[in-house]
Amino acid sequence: MSDQSASPNELQQPPLSRTDWVIERIRRAILFGDVRAGERLTSSAWSARLGVSPTPLREAFQRLAAEGFVDYDPHCGARVSALTLRDAHEIYQIRIMLEPLAVESSVARRDDRWLAELADTYGKIDAFYAASNTLEAGAVEAHREFHRVLRKGCESGWLLRLTDMLADQSTRMQYASFTPRGGKRAARQEHRHLFEAASAGDAARTAELTAAHLQRTLSALQLDAAPVVSESGADKRV
Repeated sequence: MSDQSASPNELQQPPLSRTDWVIERIRRAILFGDVRAGERLTSSAWSARLGVSPTPLREAFQRLAAEGFVDYDPHCGARVSALTLRDAHEIYQIRIMLEPLAVESSVARRDDRWLAELADTYGKIDAFYAASNTLEAGAVEAHREFHRVLRKGCESGWLLRLTDMLADQSTRMQYASFTPRGGKRAARQEHRHLFEAASAGDAARTAELTAAHLQRTLSALQLDAAPVVSESGADKRV
């Protein structure tokens, strides 16, 4: 899958900085499977691909390493980090603790502009779920945006940054989580309930539904992840 799956409005927005723009392009390539776990990210290849000098790439690799997307060594370069079932469990456990707080704060502070954006993102994700039973990059992007909007009104900047980072890591696992949960039919129903509660301004109910949604995803990942275990009992790979 290519990072060109980005929505036109997102990629046409002026970047805050060259480095931030580079980070988002590489992050998207990782999130949507254009580059795989363990794949080497070379400065020369990405300089040519993005039309930038090595300087913002080095900064991007360092930032993405801090976010857990790549393993980076100034001498050996960068590789896309692998995710294990242990990683998935830890990420979702933390999300289950933090994200309902962010969502509850966001819904409580809703305004007409936020409601309109929520309705727009919900319409997109619901359209993907109604269209077919195949998980597509566009559906994953719509899912990412819907939950981002649910959180975005959170009053705490720290909480928002943490939940955004954890949610992006979760996007990498999302393909593994749909089959045992009933595919798009189950996901469509969950997101309709979230949208209805948030639109009604029921912050507590939306937070409760968010926690349940994340817990079901974690349970599905544990059931459906393909195990690759070494003789030494190393972690299973997602």
